[in-house]
Amino acid sequence: LAERLDGLANDLALTDTVQMSTGDPFVGSGNSINSLATDFPGDFLVEFHHPGTDEFGGLDWSSVIFVIRPVNDQYRLVGIFNHGWTI
Repeated sequence: LAERLDGLANDLALTDTVQMSTGDPFVGSGNSINSLATDFPGDFLVEFHHPGTDEFGGLDWSSVIFVIRPVNDQYRLVGIFNHGWTI
């Protein structure tokens, strides 16, 4: 977990969030299929999104999505996903 979180530490989606979404719909979209809403039914999906920079025409956009599951009277983080432009 520490290695995973360390890799997210400099992601613009988290350090310079421009938009947030609850996954309906997701802000970031590219050429890959996003099945998180189907894979995690009943869970909360929170997306932190950065649209990318002018330098790269927005192709360097990124989103980090946290999956939060209600369990009894508490909420548990059960997933962290990165989305970004891929070719």
